[in-house]
Amino acid sequence: MRFRVSKLLHAVVGASLTESFNADSVWLDDETRLDNATAALTFTRMIDSIMVEGRIEGAVKVQCVRSLELFDFPISTELEDVFFALPHHRLTENPLEDDELHRMTDDGFIDLTEPVREHVLMAIPIDPISPSFRDDEKAQANMEKLLGEDSADWLRINWSDKTRGED
Repeated sequence: MRFRVSKLLHAVVGASLTESFNADSVWLDDETRLDNATAALTFTRMIDSIMVEGRIEGAVKVQCVRSLELFDFPISTELEDVFFALPHHRLTENPLEDDELHRMTDDGFIDLTEPVREHVLMAIPIDPISPSFRDDEKAQANMEKLLGEDSADWLRINWSDKTRGED
């Protein structure tokens, strides 16, 4: 996910550029692919960096913790205050992120792959549940279908009560 923002290289502080992005799929690393990826991003010129803000949306294949089947999990995450140092500058806004991945190239490109990957991974829940296993009645039937007819004899599923308040 590279964006050419060379117009901001010599722009005044506060100048901004809005870009959008659409792709069928984007590989964020060797294992993570964002399908139906869309982004609406604003790049803003700071004193010695470019700040990126916007929204990334798409779907990631994850494994359901109840059925162990892969399903498309919808992702919608905000990029906020992601800084990229200008060429031959150091980041003053967030010095901990001052590395090669957070730098604008000499020819005016910013690669958002790593920040987007981090935000997408953080948006995936620890225990994703596929839609067919979220509803209690459907989940019981799906578990019995998954485990076989004999499961009713030895399996009783007790889902947590979502409507129960704290005592």
